[in-house]
Amino acid sequence: MSPFRLPAIACTFLLTGVPGHAEITITESDYAAGVLVVRGQTSQSHQQVILDGRYNTDTDSGRQFVFRVRYLPPGCTADIRAGGETRQVDITNCSDAGNEAPKSPSAR
Repeated sequence: MSPFRLPAIACTFLLTGVPGHAEITITESDYAAGVLVVRGQTSQSHQQVILDGRYNTDTDSGRQFVFRVRYLPPGCTADIRAGGETRQVDITNCSDAGNEAPKSPSAR
C-alpha cells in the first residue's frame, strides 16, 4: 500500500463522518389544537427520522425535518431517532390528559 493511501482513507472517513451517525437538533416542539409539531435537523440530508417509533419522515437536502401529526406523546415527551442517535424532547404547551401543567421548551 502506498504511504499516502492510508492518510487519504483516514481523511475521507473524517470528512464524511461515521455512517448512520446523526446529530439531532430540535428547533421546535409544540402541541396545539391536537397537533404535535416537532421540527429540527440532523447532520445528514435524506436521512430517515422517527418519532416515538410510530411516525417516519426524511430530512430534506438542507438536513431539515418536520413532523405534524395528531398525536399526544405520553408524559409530554417524545423520542426522536435518526441514524444511531435518539434524542428525548419535552413538548411545549402540552398537558398529558390534563395531569400536568404545560411544559416550557427544552430538549434533553
